[in-house]
Amino acid sequence: MKYNLYKSFLWIMTFILFSGNALYATNYVSGLHSFKLVNPPSTRNIIGNYAIAGNTVMCLTEKTSGYGGTCHGQNDYQKVTSNLHVSKYIDIDGNNNGNSATWNSSSSYIQLPANLNTSEGNPVLWAGLFWQGRFSTDTDYVMHYGKENGTTYNLIEMGRGAPGYNEGDRIDISTLGANDIKLKVDSSGYTDTEADTIYTYTSSNGMTYAAYADVTTIVQNANLTPGKHTFTVANLTTNEGREKSPGVFGGWSLVVIYKEDTSGDARNISIYNGFQKIPSSSTIHISGFKLPKTGDVSAQLSVFSGEGEYLYGRTDTSDKVDWMKMSDRSDGGYAYMPGKLSGRGIGNRDNMFDGVMDGVLRDDIPGQSNNLQVNND
Repeated sequence: MKYNLYKSFLWIMTFILFSGNALYATNYVSGLHSFKLVNPPSTRNIIGNYAIAGNTVMCLTEKTSGYGGTCHGQNDYQKVTSNLHVSKYIDIDGNNNGNSATWNSSSSYIQLPANLNTSEGNPVLWAGLFWQGRFSTDTDYVMHYGKENGTTYNLIEMGRGAPGYNEGDRIDISTLGANDIKLKVDSSGYTDTEADTIYTYTSSNGMTYAAYADVTTIVQNANLTPGKHTFTVANLTTNEGREKSPGVFGGWSLVVIYKEDTSGDARNISIYNGFQKIPSSSTIHISGFKLPKTGDVSAQLSVFSGEGEYLYGRTDTSDKVDWMKMSDRSDGGYAYMPGKLSGRGIGNRDNMFDGVMDGVLRDDIPGQSNNLQVNND
């Protein structure tokens, strides 16, 4: 099956799901990468489902240079972009003054069903954490990033006025701490997590990266039960400040595959990890998932993406066509990233400070109108 994606501005895709703990050092992979199945075969054909939590760690402010400012909210964030304004760290667990152990942190939640299968071992079969960020070589404005230093952290300058830093300098991501991140489940403490894989894309004005870590053990150890569970991610390494183009961003998404009891439905859950740039029009091919050959097939497609600007996007009533559109080709309809006006919200999306910079979209694909397309492609 293939999905067509259309956008007139840069988007970076880090995972696609169709309805899916490292013991080794991080594997750094330079360049864009096709999407490959990442969840184990034993978690793909189950009686169960998947849930997603996700959020940004950045917000846009009223400032046009420097640091600080006030986060814009849902009603006015479409009037500014990360190219024209300062992006500021969100830190719900700290105070951003260097005395805290976190320089950024944000949370989201999943809702596990009442028929969660807790009678046959741990109900969590697999969990993966995905995050992405941006390092700029732009020297028009000040920018910095956070890096852990024992129980605290340092903010390291990269932009204008940074000592020994010149525009166009090569970025060595393995020295920046981008592979390290913190994950907290509900009211527990943070667990330090290291990326299994980091994909990087380098251009003349900086580097964008996408990281992935298998966090199954961390989530299983939380002994999740039916109901709401909150996940908090902290110390995601990305620039804070203003970048002339394309604009700094940072966000994360957590995917949990869980078992249901016999009242649940049999599903194929396939999770793909990859890294693609969406310039204007692109087709992403995914394969390897299993569907019935006959009968109605209902499916869901979820996407985690970074960058993108609501200001340049479309609404349900506008005639603009430069928001990225996602189509399954069969029903003639599109879902629009990052899913603010179409598709179904994930976790506490309505509380995201800057949904324009990072989006998680879950699109329902209805059954009857898709039979020919899904069964035979």
